[in-house]
Amino acid sequence: MARILGIMGVFGKVPTHTCWCALHWMQPGKLVQKLNSWICASGFLPLFEAHKSYGDHPIVSKVVQKIRDAEGYIVGSPEYHASMSGALKNLFDFVYTELSGKLFGLVIATGGSQGVACADNLRACIHSCHGWTLPYIAAARLADFDEQGNLRNEQVRDRLERIGRDVAIYAPLLWQQFKADQALPPGPTRGFAEWAL
Repeated sequence: MARILGIMGVFGKVPTHTCWCALHWMQPGKLVQKLNSWICASGFLPLFEAHKSYGDHPIVSKVVQKIRDAEGYIVGSPEYHASMSGALKNLFDFVYTELSGKLFGLVIATGGSQGVACADNLRACIHSCHGWTLPYIAAARLADFDEQGNLRNEQVRDRLERIGRDVAIYAPLLWQQFKADQALPPGPTRGFAEWAL
């Protein structure tokens, strides 16, 4: 079974409800893949400052270890001003090589758009850390869920299934190949995996 970590980008009534429901729908029994655990970027991490060391910070250490242990990720973020949430960007500032060679599926909570600008912003961040993203996303609005938080939009459900399935299958393959490439002798035979060492 793939080691997939769910990362939710915010706490806050409307975006949390949308992100949580979208991500929660991918639980075992509802999808092929298993999300081994969850983390939320909001409210727990200190504000990242590049000149500080966080190696002894208990919450930072725990979050970074969970990210390091995963083979792939399902990331949910609200779209704020065409970008990911500030809390999620702050989380990404604490990691770099932990994301290298790993696959991300993106789920965007949006007020009505398709979440493309937020997804582009997330992709740029992930690619800067030598991570991979699926070439498609799922975008959900609060209107896609009923009052109990049940997903009722079948198009969103279809996209969530496909994202979950593809992350579960391709994340371990990419991660295993990335590690194998890093073990090769220095030079072009390592591909871009060498840059992440």
